[in-house]
Amino acid sequence: MGRLLLCLFLTVPAIAAARTYGPRPYVVVTTGKQWPIPGGRLIAEWMRVAVFDRLRDEFDAEIVSNSWNCYADGAKEWDCATELDDQYIADLADDLGSLPGGRPIILVGHSYGADSQLRAVAGSWHADNAPVRVPIFALATIDPTSTAGWRLIGTGFHFRLPPGLRLFYNRWQRNAPVPWNFGDDGRMSPGCDALVCDETEQAYRRNADGSYHDPDAVCGFERSGWTLVWRCWPERSTHHSLVEDGLVQAQLYAQLADRLARRRVATLTSRYNGKLLCAEGGGGPGTTIEANRTAALGWEHFGLIDLNEGALESGDRVRLASYEGYFARLDEQNRLRADLVHADDRASFQVIRVSPSRPTAEIFPGDVVRLVAPNGLYLLTATDGSVRGWNGLAILGQWDFTIGGKLR
Repeated sequence: MGRLLLCLFLTVPAIAAARTYGPRPYVVVTTGKQWPIPGGRLIAEWMRVAVFDRLRDEFDAEIVSNSWNCYADGAKEWDCATELDDQYIADLADDLGSLPGGRPIILVGHSYGADSQLRAVAGSWHADNAPVRVPIFALATIDPTSTAGWRLIGTGFHFRLPPGLRLFYNRWQRNAPVPWNFGDDGRMSPGCDALVCDETEQAYRRNADGSYHDPDAVCGFERSGWTLVWRCWPERSTHHSLVEDGLVQAQLYAQLADRLARRRVATLTSRYNGKLLCAEGGGGPGTTIEANRTAALGWEHFGLIDLNEGALESGDRVRLASYEGYFARLDEQNRLRADLVHADDRASFQVIRVSPSRPTAEIFPGDVVRLVAPNGLYLLTATDGSVRGWNGLAILGQWDFTIGGKLR
């Protein structure tokens, strides 16, 4: 698995080009009022090369593009039936609620689109109960603008961000309308409580390396004592130019890639037949998990959720999420499947380190472990490669798995 070593200062370093495996992200990109008019262009197009193509290449992300008042993929605002975002929010809640729960959900919005997403996940004065109830992995808002073109993110209009948010990325400008109250601060109020909060004003347009975009864009006379001096300034950011700003795009991708690369992702190799566990097709209805692969590609990696959220230690209870985000469980015949859309009691497995012996309980890649299902059965590799629950005596190697991947 490629490692992404990121350091987010003013400039953004190069990102490793290797594919990073794990449950694939679901990215909803929501445009505000279309710009330029007429015709319009979706934010997914402005940022496609620098952000969304890279998320597809690196993380196999699924990208859904829509408008602030219409959830249909690729919609434009004039194709939608209403100038309200109520239906968009309801459709967003329904769509995200139907996704397999192991997939990381990323929301990216601009202008009215960012405000609609905030209403959906953070609520507002008008609806204090946020309709979206599923965990959100990351939320990126670019100059969010609300009804009648006003900035409300810093006024307390929106309630707290959703719990468990890994990243809140927020950029705004205070140079020119829209928003009409562009002089107001654009930070989240009463404050950002995400794991990572990256909020800042961007006053000038910049390139991806942090340099100014066309530093001689604005020129004029400036008073210096009793004389007028001709000078030039960098181009100032505007509401619409933020989405095509090279630094905004580079930092957004780097932050998302960094958080996605930090996820725990595990492989499990059967000690009985030497094969990796695999959820064929990435999981889904009827999918069994079998020890039948010789190489760790996408379907052989499982998102590892440690229920106590600390270091992975012997005795911890964990959940395993397949490539498409389905949770592993034993079925009624005690066969291991990856088909649960939402985790329940069946999706919790205890992990026990068998070897090596060491004074601490922490589990590292290369350790041999056993997995115990909620019904007390040990996972065992059968002679046909299927993985099942078993309550008999331990059979040499058939109960044990070598754990690998990124465990911390």
